[in-house]
Amino acid sequence: MTVGIIVAGGSSSRFGSTDKTLATIDGTPMIRHVVDRVVPIVNRIVINVRKPQQPSLKTVLSDVPCPVQFVIDQHTDGGPVAGLRTAIDVVSEATALVLACDLPLLRTATLSALVE
Repeated sequence: MTVGIIVAGGSSSRFGSTDKTLATIDGTPMIRHVVDRVVPIVNRIVINVRKPQQPSLKTVLSDVPCPVQFVIDQHTDGGPVAGLRTAIDVVSEATALVLACDLPLLRTATLSALVE
């Protein structure tokens, strides 16, 4: 089994007061683009977030057809490696596909090839 890990706990400092995970491309939040591409090849998704992000992201991802688990950053401002560490702590699958939240142009076929 494969788990999808999405690192989304950054402060989006270059986006001003907007959370980049929720920035829309073609009317869809960026994180939803990433999740939709990874869902066909994973059994569940773990998303590393900052606590204030969780309610909005839960709403945006409420109808994802696989389990989604949110893990809160334990080390605020620790960067993506700290966020990844937080996510890995709840993973038991042998294979993990690690992605950033801001890759809306991903292709499922590319991700599938990486997992294979």
